[in-house]
Amino acid sequence: MNKTIRIFFTWGGLLCVGLVLILFFTYITQRTMIYFPEPLIENNPATWDAPTLQVVQYPSSDDLTINSWYQPAQAELPTIVFFHGNAGHIGGRVPKLKGLINAGYGVLLAGYRGYDGNDGNPTETGLYEDGRAAFTFLQNQGVDANQIILFGESLGTGVSVQLATEYPVRGIILQSPFTSLVAVGKLHYPYLPVTQLLQDRYDSLSKITDVRSPLLILHGKRDDIVPFSQGQELFAAAAQPKQFLEYETVMHNDFPDFTTEIVEFINSLSS
Repeated sequence: MNKTIRIFFTWGGLLCVGLVLILFFTYITQRTMIYFPEPLIENNPATWDAPTLQVVQYPSSDDLTINSWYQPAQAELPTIVFFHGNAGHIGGRVPKLKGLINAGYGVLLAGYRGYDGNDGNPTETGLYEDGRAAFTFLQNQGVDANQIILFGESLGTGVSVQLATEYPVRGIILQSPFTSLVAVGKLHYPYLPVTQLLQDRYDSLSKITDVRSPLLILHGKRDDIVPFSQGQELFAAAAQPKQFLEYETVMHNDFPDFTTEIVEFINSLSS
């Protein structure tokens, strides 16, 4: 073997080793590229201009204590269970739900492990368990599944779709939903073998056909994180009854107040 060939194989071997190390590092750290919790410094709804909400805590099936904020429903109004996206905390979502809170709807700003002042680390299976724990909490408060509206935002749409396959809820609202985390990952990391590497997949497209509750999707046409086309694809696969509201100039994180649209959807549902 001449010198040129030996150099080729030496550098080729080093390159292969380097790529393997990069893929291994990506695999073991991938959740740091998915979940971006921020500390909930003030666990006080009044600090976030939501004095009618109360701090509640309930256990998950794997013995974590989940911190959430809750307002019981007035009169015969349903309860909205809100699952937030992959960044921030529940306090930052109060402005989004302020109109519904003021209107007297039941609202549970559902916390996640690793977020919202909670112990643990976020994973797909873990967030599903936290969602189920939220349902158990509401059942203990006398709230049945047919009195519940699931409301998922971005990553929270994956949690909402999963729970809607398990519970006969009155309705489900998805803001900026994706078809799967694999599809989103391939878009943002085209240089990585996302399909092979990704552990948390949130495959809503394969599950949406099992959802029998009325569906409302809201999606901005200028969404720079989850393509508008993914919301359309998810909607096309869903069963009736369903509605799709598109927002011409809206990106992923700049939705205008949509209280009126949400109330109209809720009012269209049978109890």
